[in-house]
Amino acid sequence: MRIDEFDVLRVLAALAVVYIHMTSKAAPGLPHQSAYFIVNRVAAFAVPAFIAIAAGLAWGPRPGRRHGHGSLSYITRRLRALVPPYAFWTVIYVVVGWLAVAPASLLAGAAEMVRALLTGTGWYHLYFVPIVIVVYLASPIARRIGQASPATLLGLSFAFGLAAAAFIRPWPDAGTSADTFARGAIYVPYAGLGAWYVHRREVLMPHLRRWWPLLLVFGVGMRVWLAGWAQFGNPYDDAALTLVVSLELAGLTGLCLAFADRWCAATMRLGHSVVPLTYGVFLIHPLVLLGVFALLDRFAVAGLWGSTAFTLVAYVPAVALCFGSVWLLRTSPLGKRVT
Repeated sequence: MRIDEFDVLRVLAALAVVYIHMTSKAAPGLPHQSAYFIVNRVAAFAVPAFIAIAAGLAWGPRPGRRHGHGSLSYITRRLRALVPPYAFWTVIYVVVGWLAVAPASLLAGAAEMVRALLTGTGWYHLYFVPIVIVVYLASPIARRIGQASPATLLGLSFAFGLAAAAFIRPWPDAGTSADTFARGAIYVPYAGLGAWYVHRREVLMPHLRRWWPLLLVFGVGMRVWLAGWAQFGNPYDDAALTLVVSLELAGLTGLCLAFADRWCAATMRLGHSVVPLTYGVFLIHPLVLLGVFALLDRFAVAGLWGSTAFTLVAYVPAVALCFGSVWLLRTSPLGKRVT
């Protein structure tokens, strides 16, 4: 099942995730009101978008029994596409980490590898994949609820996620197994949002075509305020963030729908040529960025990374390098299996 606006959104999310991690090297040390920091935070719709798309396709209506959508065969097919590349790159990243800090023993290294595979802690971005695996495994139950009442599925998802966002205190340290579980909990609303949209797509599309600019402006505007001026401290602030990112996603989905309506042929080309690269880009982009950072350090210009102008100039070749690397890998049978 292909949804044109999801194809466009997937490409936008891949572009955003590369930007986030390019700028995350400098963003934490900059004022929260700086454009550099704010754009980094606005681009953080990327993982929620990936979750919404995955759940929309897995928890959405069944297009036909012959496709086994949502059944054991569907889940098996999706996991077969998702897990081998994830396992391969997890091993690569754990080994790269060992180059900096070697494990205390062979047994400790083996235990670390198993934990990384199960919880997505092999590198800072891999937590996303175990969450998607859970989304697929939950699809038979979630889809049944959605078929009976999409609104109920949406409400349950938001109730669970907002409660988790409000009451997970203190937040676990980044990169830990507990961090992966906590992130998974607070991303449940985006899964419900994606599924609700797919179930109600025919009804929602006319409204989204009309109101997406307002949704996008309001969602991004609130995201800017939360990033630069909101004083976090109340546990319900994270719940507010979930609602704001949901508005941002709704506006972006409408933008992608407008793009698909106006440039149908370009959308088809995206779906066939660029979308298949996005998972590979997600998996390998930190390795590409490590190379870019090392090159900058070698020429003693790493300090430029905090410059907005330099980042914008460097972003285009970095993105091209990420997509080009995946495209090159996919020209071989083995490369296709790991991207």
